[in-house]
Amino acid sequence: MMVCSLFVIYVFARMFGDLFTFNHFIIFSICSIPLAVLSSIFVEKVGSGAGNFLMCSFKSKDSGHDIFTADLEKARYNKANGRFEEALELIEGVLLNAPDWADAYYLKAQIEWEGFGNSTISKRCLTKVMQLVKHDEPLHRWASNYFDVIVKSDKEKFMKRDSAP
Repeated sequence: MMVCSLFVIYVFARMFGDLFTFNHFIIFSICSIPLAVLSSIFVEKVGSGAGNFLMCSFKSKDSGHDIFTADLEKARYNKANGRFEEALELIEGVLLNAPDWADAYYLKAQIEWEGFGNSTISKRCLTKVMQLVKHDEPLHRWASNYFDVIVKSDKEKFMKRDSAP
């Protein structure tokens, strides 16, 4: 594009004398290609940098876990379909890489309780959730309520065991 426009300039400049010679045209043509490439690279880098800067201000605070969100969703899917061992394996991998992710601990508590009946690990996970999340957030309330359900179930099992002859 630049070479074509330089050729047009060369043709019109020739009408007014030797202001713009063929040597000028060759030099400008040779210089314009690398300059065009460099300017397009510059615009691309500045544009993407500006875009990243603008988008970073709109990202959620939980963006450090974006990489593991797919594994968390797979674990939820496996749990919903009764594949608790696969779900537990996935969630263990997530927690290995993101040890302070409250959502992952909450899901692990559900898997341990609903899939394996393990109240001890479930309560430990729920306690971790309540430590990681602020008291007024919904996840804290959910963990607290789920903890109460597990404690009530454990109490009922204990009462049945003691009342059996």
